[in-house]
Amino acid sequence: MKIKYKDQYGTEILDVFGIYWGVREGGTKKGEAFTYFYALYGTTEVSFMVYDSKEVEVIDPRLEGEWVYDGGVSINGMFYAPLIQEQLLDDVIDRDPEAIKKFLQFAIKDGLLDAELYKDAL
Repeated sequence: MKIKYKDQYGTEILDVFGIYWGVREGGTKKGEAFTYFYALYGTTEVSFMVYDSKEVEVIDPRLEGEWVYDGGVSINGMFYAPLIQEQLLDDVIDRDPEAIKKFLQFAIKDGLLDAELYKDAL
């Protein structure tokens, strides 16, 4: 899946590796449904950024590779399988270099990312 994000600095086309949704439980938007995308940002200092579905355009809706559902009480999501199966999601979100490297290796092996583009992060 690919999304397009625009801000004051330009336009980015980003690869999505997680989608989660739920209903807000508090604050001024209590009861409002939300959908967020975990998208890969950067090629040398790689990290996941969270993007609100209301602030991006989905330009390729296909979920490439193997994805799995992971659900909880208030948040449910679909994620690129190695993030869940290898318990990498939290560490990648926290920008752990070893977890990011392992994630990139899975995504490159599965043909989802270009190895040449991410060589400095490996």
